[in-house]
Amino acid sequence: MAGSMKSIEVKRSKINPIRLISGGVDKRSRIHSRLRKAGIPRRQIEGKSFIIKKQRLVMERDQMKEKIVTFLGEQDNSQMMPGKADCMKVGGKVVQKRILNDYLYNLHAKYLAENPNETVSLTVFNRARPVNFLLANFATRKTCLCPQHQNLALKLKALHNIGMKNSKNPDSFIKAYSDEEIKKMLEDLEVQKIKYREWARVEVTKSDGTSTKATRVIPREMKKDEFIAMFMEKIEKMRGHVIRVKAQFDAVRELKKKLPFGHTALWLDFAESHECSECEEISSGYWGEKCKVTLLPAVMYYRTEPDGELKHKAFNIISPDHKNHNAATVYAFLKVLIPKMKAVNPVTALHYISDSPTSQFRNKTIFYILANHGDLLGVELVSWIWLEAGHGKGPGDGIGGTSKRMADQAVRSGKVEIRDAEDFYNWASNEDSKITYLYVSKEECDLAAEELRPLPLKTVSGTMKIHAAVSVKPGTIAVRDTSCYCDKCFTNGVFSLECEGWKQHTLVAEPSKPSVSASAPVNEEVPEVHNSYEKGDFVAATYDDEWYIGEITAVDHEEDEFQVKFMEKSTGRGVPSFKWKEGSTCWVPLENVMAKVKAPTGKRLQKLSKEDYENIMKLWAN
Repeated sequence: MAGSMKSIEVKRSKINPIRLISGGVDKRSRIHSRLRKAGIPRRQIEGKSFIIKKQRLVMERDQMKEKIVTFLGEQDNSQMMPGKADCMKVGGKVVQKRILNDYLYNLHAKYLAENPNETVSLTVFNRARPVNFLLANFATRKTCLCPQHQNLALKLKALHNIGMKNSKNPDSFIKAYSDEEIKKMLEDLEVQKIKYREWARVEVTKSDGTSTKATRVIPREMKKDEFIAMFMEKIEKMRGHVIRVKAQFDAVRELKKKLPFGHTALWLDFAESHECSECEEISSGYWGEKCKVTLLPAVMYYRTEPDGELKHKAFNIISPDHKNHNAATVYAFLKVLIPKMKAVNPVTALHYISDSPTSQFRNKTIFYILANHGDLLGVELVSWIWLEAGHGKGPGDGIGGTSKRMADQAVRSGKVEIRDAEDFYNWASNEDSKITYLYVSKEECDLAAEELRPLPLKTVSGTMKIHAAVSVKPGTIAVRDTSCYCDKCFTNGVFSLECEGWKQHTLVAEPSKPSVSASAPVNEEVPEVHNSYEKGDFVAATYDDEWYIGEITAVDHEEDEFQVKFMEKSTGRGVPSFKWKEGSTCWVPLENVMAKVKAPTGKRLQKLSKEDYENIMKLWAN
């Protein structure tokens, strides 16, 4: 008994008074609360250094979280979902959902590679992810808007299911293995046939008997050797695709970083047309054709002073629905938008950023507008970044989705009636919003089209491969497969274009003072390729190793495909004649369209003009 009492006394004597006061022992005895009741401040009880250290840790944690959120919000790491229903409530606010472009552990590794002096665990990295940033799932359509990534992911999933050990993430797969290793892995599979699924455009018959094209998941089956040949071809294309995706997003990031005072970056992206509706509708009004509204969200980035903070301003251009969002529509919108931008901040140079559908932003009309931007739109020095196909989602998707969602909510609440584009604009412009709404009438779009129609537009060779353009001088542009804003090509607001790959195209010969360095090694090239095609145009197109004449009846802007109603061609000698034939409508990719032609003339049998026929023969021979 005496021994145990002695040990207790020894333990009591070892209690450190400082540890007692600072909170190491006092929880049991409640000394803290008693001392505070006695009027002693908490800082004196716990110690000032303890409070300062805790505050510093909280500040560092918040800064790290903010940095991770900024990293995940970059366009090459996540994409904003465009639909008005793609939203969720966070902290009492409705925010648009975003989808990560890669698996979280890959993004974590990328973050550490970009920030080598930081130590962040995967768990902490995941905790910092906002709840509206959804995880990637490459085998579903909703989480990856790129058909190439989707289809390769479905093939990788099928291969994984039959015993091949591989990542289901396309980017990780092509990084981990060379072409030789991939081919050997496929040859080692002990199967004769390979079943897989893929997204494809297929003919669908509508209820009225007409056909249209829709995207569906189609089951496929191929012999092993045929699958290997097809898969290796897809892998080769995917490697180039991934390189271009990264190069374009790197260019956007570099442009924002180096953007000088007076220069403005403008991100454009057509939103899905808004379908107007009434709060209370009769059945014929509900099922009947409804009025639609065209929306072009735009975000401008700028600095108000040299070396100042990069700021942004959101716009949303409203217009009556245009089934063809073509270059003339874009031109009409820019004529209204650019003066409004100049009212926000001086615009001495303009750098466009957009996705790359040839019917809208990447065609001979846009090239002409770029080459003569000073005369047409009042800003001479311009450039354009076309993002890789399937990876063009940007801040405009959130603006478009938010605007449409708010419009629907206002209609459902009975506060407003939105029957057409004017109603939409009148409602939106009176809302308390940071978005500035602009209105462009159909008449203004028609006038813009009339202004461009007589111009001497020239086509540019390799349009489908072009992802960068810079105005060199009035009437001349330089183009490249990928954008570049490195110090060799863009310094202090001046383009020098010293990197390889830039090719110069003179669209309108006009001697003028160049806006780029005269020493730029830009190669001359004879312009040539496709036109900008629209619904109602007659074209010459190839099908089953033969050329035919047909009329475009529908345009798929996302896939760059055209629904063509073909005419039957005679098989006699000389200039062939044509006649209409039932059931001859199908979808044709852009690369199969040879040229635009005048509508054939005649009563029962129709013929091309001699000029069109000779042009087709030259193209067919090449």
